[in-house]
Amino acid sequence: MDFREFFDINPDIIYLNSGTLAICPRAVKQSMRITRDEYEKNPAQSLFDTWAKMWTVQQDLAKFLNADPQDLWLRTNVTVAMNDFIMGVELPEKSEILISDLEYGAITNICKYRAEKSQLSLRTFHLPGKPEEFKNISEESLVETVAKALGPKTSLLMLSHVTTGSGLKLPIDKIAKICHEKNIIFAVDGAHAPGAMKIDFSNMNCDFYGSNLHKWMMGPKGTGFGWVNKRVKDKLHLSHAGWTTYEIPIPFRGFANQDPWSAKWMISSSHDFTPFFAIQSIIKFWDAVGENEILKRQKQLGRFMIESFQQNLNWKCLSDLPDNLSGPLYAFQLPAHLEKMNFELMNLLRTEYHLQIGVANIQGTWHLRMAPQCYNTEDEITKAIKILKKVI
Repeated sequence: MDFREFFDINPDIIYLNSGTLAICPRAVKQSMRITRDEYEKNPAQSLFDTWAKMWTVQQDLAKFLNADPQDLWLRTNVTVAMNDFIMGVELPEKSEILISDLEYGAITNICKYRAEKSQLSLRTFHLPGKPEEFKNISEESLVETVAKALGPKTSLLMLSHVTTGSGLKLPIDKIAKICHEKNIIFAVDGAHAPGAMKIDFSNMNCDFYGSNLHKWMMGPKGTGFGWVNKRVKDKLHLSHAGWTTYEIPIPFRGFANQDPWSAKWMISSSHDFTPFFAIQSIIKFWDAVGENEILKRQKQLGRFMIESFQQNLNWKCLSDLPDNLSGPLYAFQLPAHLEKMNFELMNLLRTEYHLQIGVANIQGTWHLRMAPQCYNTEDEITKAIKILKKVI
């Protein structure tokens, strides 16, 4: 299948950075244009009609993720959703928040801020992040590492489902089981999972899961969600208030069948809801094209990338992992003179060579990060490697 026929691909750039933002299918962009034009015909009435429509969107997303729609809430990105949970969940006094040294900087800062605000301690433990540490890596070894890191004061564990640098996929269900046994809240940063693997919230054992829809799902920019396990709903409190905090005014009664908890968590202020309405278009795209086909293509491109780098550049790959531990991101160790450039390298490749890639700081060292999506080709990867040879 030629996935590129569904996208407006810019011929002037090689885009291999879907880990930051993916390219939307043409149908999604058209949906946003049509919705915004329709909205502007009567903005006031369109706003009042918004929340019934948003509930329909939330139901459709829940169906795609096999979740209860009343356990979801829509947000503009994963950072906002993670703020909602980490800042709002009840945690015992003088307890500890635990994170790994592979976490995304913004989410790490949320944990740090919550710890400072609530006079809690924040502790970081080490996860495998270098090729030499992957020799005997397995789900069991990762679970054991996490289990050993949990301490008597740990009240909240926050980990990525797929780490933002190397793409290491953690066995979150097995980790969640241990946390549940120890009465530890487990929050998951799932920014790089939906759209890169099958997600089923009916079998999700963690306490909270936040994600974006504008990365691997290829959804509208500025869309994401949070999901909370029913067993901890009563421990989660909003850090802000608004129209639906105490009672549900008339314009909002079309949302969630007037469920008080869901109403409190929806976006109840004036807002550009156009990207959220287009979520239904990206779900239709996945249903029409086929989830299995997209995921299969991602894996093909990833394997081709690893093999091509080994043959042509001989850079160490941090992402050559067993399939059950592998996400959609591919990180490579840079030569020393390029590693020192960090973001300057990304800008150089974009401006001088029309190659858009990412860079990632993994445990203190900058790496090249490639993130191919189904609309990419082997030829683009080959051209990218030729460019990197020139830069060397």
